[in-house]
Amino acid sequence: MNGQMKRPGQKNVGKPNWMPILWVALMMMLFFSFFRGNTSSEVLNISYSDFRKYVNDGQVAQVTFEGDQLTGQFKKPVKKGTG
Repeated sequence: MNGQMKRPGQKNVGKPNWMPILWVALMMMLFFSFFRGNTSSEVLNISYSDFRKYVNDGQVAQVTFEGDQLTGQFKKPVKKGTG
C-alpha cells in the first residue's frame, strides 16, 4: 500500500477486479472444449463382416442400432481396409 490506510468497507477504486473475468473465461473455454467433442464426421461405409472384425479387434468405441441400420464410432480414425 502506498502509505494510505483504507477504511473498512472501502473498495479499490480505479483498479479492476480480474478474478471474475478470469473465471468466466475459464468456464467458457471448458464449455466449448467439452461440447466441441470429436469434430471428425467422415462416414465410412463398411460391410457387416468388416464391422464385426473391427469390433472383435477392439477398435469400436460406440455402436448405435436404428432399425436395420448400424452406426458406430471408432476409438481411433481408420481407413477402409486397414482393420
